[in-house]
Amino acid sequence: MMTATAQNDYTQYVNPIIGTNGMGHTFPGACYPFGGVQVSPDTDTIPHNINGKYQPGVYDYCAGYQYRDKTIVGFSHTHFSGTGHSDMGDILLMPFTGEVQLNPGTADNPDGGYRSRFSHETEKCSPGYYEVRLSDGDILVQLTATPHCGIHKYTYPKGETQKLIVDLNHAIYNYDGKVLWASLRMEDPYTLTGYRITNGWARENYVYFAIHFSKPVAHYGYQDFGKQDYNGFWRRFDLNHDFPEMAGRKVVAWIEFENDDSPVLEVQVALSAVSTKGAHGNLIVETLADEEESILSFEKLYHQTAKKWNEKLGIYQAKGTPDQLAMFYTSLYHTMINPSIYQDVDGQYRGVDHNIYKNEYDHTNYTIFSLWDTYRAEHPLLNIIDPINAVDMAESMLNHALVSVHHILPVWSHAGNENWCMIGYHGVSVVADAFLHHKDEFIHNEHVLGHLITAIPFILHSANLDYYDHTDLYKKMGYVPYNKSAVGTSITLENAYEDWVIYHLLDQGKIATGFQDEKETYRQRALNFKNVFNPETGFAQARYEDGSWKTPADLLSTSNEGFIEGNSWNYSFYVPHDVNGLIKIMGGDKVFVQRLDQLFEMYVPDEFFAETEDVTREGMVGGYVHGNEPSHHIPYLYMWTSQPWKTQQRVREVMNKMYKNNIDGLCGNDDCGQMSAWYVFSAMGFYPVCPASGQYVFGAPYLPENVLHLQNGNTLTIKAPNVSDKNCYIQSVTLNGKPIHCGYITYEQIMAGGELVFTMGSKPNRKWFTEKPYSLE
Repeated sequence: MMTATAQNDYTQYVNPIIGTNGMGHTFPGACYPFGGVQVSPDTDTIPHNINGKYQPGVYDYCAGYQYRDKTIVGFSHTHFSGTGHSDMGDILLMPFTGEVQLNPGTADNPDGGYRSRFSHETEKCSPGYYEVRLSDGDILVQLTATPHCGIHKYTYPKGETQKLIVDLNHAIYNYDGKVLWASLRMEDPYTLTGYRITNGWARENYVYFAIHFSKPVAHYGYQDFGKQDYNGFWRRFDLNHDFPEMAGRKVVAWIEFENDDSPVLEVQVALSAVSTKGAHGNLIVETLADEEESILSFEKLYHQTAKKWNEKLGIYQAKGTPDQLAMFYTSLYHTMINPSIYQDVDGQYRGVDHNIYKNEYDHTNYTIFSLWDTYRAEHPLLNIIDPINAVDMAESMLNHALVSVHHILPVWSHAGNENWCMIGYHGVSVVADAFLHHKDEFIHNEHVLGHLITAIPFILHSANLDYYDHTDLYKKMGYVPYNKSAVGTSITLENAYEDWVIYHLLDQGKIATGFQDEKETYRQRALNFKNVFNPETGFAQARYEDGSWKTPADLLSTSNEGFIEGNSWNYSFYVPHDVNGLIKIMGGDKVFVQRLDQLFEMYVPDEFFAETEDVTREGMVGGYVHGNEPSHHIPYLYMWTSQPWKTQQRVREVMNKMYKNNIDGLCGNDDCGQMSAWYVFSAMGFYPVCPASGQYVFGAPYLPENVLHLQNGNTLTIKAPNVSDKNCYIQSVTLNGKPIHCGYITYEQIMAGGELVFTMGSKPNRKWFTEKPYSLE
């Protein structure tokens, strides 16, 4: 048993390789907490499509990296963490020696391009640091990051001419034509600036950059692999060799550096969504020494980033086995990658309307809101462990709505773009949850208060955009018909929860003065989930516009049954705001418990999820799908039943089976921290089944002790001294020595700190609490 103490280096417990093979879609490279740069190796170049035909293999490369690969293409500067669709991979660098090759080659023929073989034996990674030796050329690569910069250190073999590829055509989820335009300028022998505009998942993504080299450039050149039918009077120059302006649609450049006695080349790459001037400003502020006009060394910049990671991870002092600590701290690490900073050091950022705005207040603008995933646990966790950033993220979403032509909160946004992925209006939950938990931060900040006044109209408009996901029919009929949307049942269930959030927000009295007439409307809309439950089966099913049910209905299939990335068996349990109502509609407590048991114990043949990328056997316990988000709350639903101890059993079972300290350690996409946030919550012993309710439903602690240092100065110590796989059942719970007789803990209790003690045993105590968690009815 190990204890992470206040004197520890907490980064030592993090294993960034967890989830880099298979479904996790995490990356091993370097980033700063919530930083705007994630500099990491990309190990293949599989395109999203060829002539419009989807290439299934690309799914494995949502983060650019798969552990099973034997070559590295290069090191790009932007990556999602754990998503199931992708973009990014901006500004790829690759050091090399020898002959210049401007194409990346292939995994089967790496010698045909600039990529290199490598061995995992030479890889080292920790928060803020990545290292690998490129076998072809024998070049040691070391990477770290600041909030806006990727920092590279290359050690070439002595005596070799040092060269570098800058590939502006490379991208994750690439396709022919994704790069709309790219430009490079050699400003001086030490400075390269440029930008590129891509049309991918983000329809217009502007990435500007400024690159500083530690030694002067001797020669350089480029090739545009795209067709240009017009070149104007630029034709008078030899554009491809030592000409300081380079541009095109498929630009790949090479750089050769002047020879000196040092085998080391350091490269700092600053990014901006605003301008090359903004990128250069980021570079100066984050890499320049305070007292001398010189760039800080790689080692100093790395130590600054490692110190910051240690500070962020050190909010917890956990006790457990080495594997338990690795899983806990790696999960915590993964919750602090996205959302990501999306503004320059001077406060300027690109809005969703692609105009440039400037924050005049002490506020940071963020991007990468994978809200269908992260409203469930990621954002609720940040409300506890990092409320300052949580409020900034909520305000960033209001900034989005303020300039959106649709006047709604984000659905799934990144890089100054709404990408419309998934369903629901879950920005409502995140903004409401942040406000309800941080009223003082909002109310006492004049700027945020101004946003609060506008927040409720944006929240209401988000729930009433008629042309989004058939909201017009949802409002008119109380459900989204299957003949109008193939995932209409999922939309109905998720919208009903968000409608409850609005009702709950408007029920806060003077907080929502002037909107009380709306309250009852949303309470009724919160009950719309009942409209998609077939009374003959007690399951949520696809329903047509005429009121009839799709027949035959396949309750196990994840395709063409009214659901998105799930099936009826899992989605039928998605009524987090009215579990009592759900129990009633399913046929009562006995039937409900039987169905929960059956879900965890059934066998589902592969054919029922073969056409759904995000659902795999590895992510399932029986028929329960932990590898995708709609089911994450299900193990906790026993707490509303006559057999609540089964939550304690099921949660530990999921943690043991679905989270491992190895390359395949995540059973599904980490989805910008959601999968990991579930683990962090569950390890503490509670989970936000109904975000914005202010209640966190008890499971049972996974670790014998965990100390959480809160930003408000309080400390919450969680103890379960004899907890184990055998002693997984709660006998009693006390907070500061007083018994807790309810099945949940509140936000206020958590933030007040104290000592939360669980007495655990090998057999269930069927009567340790009497008050069940919240339910609308």
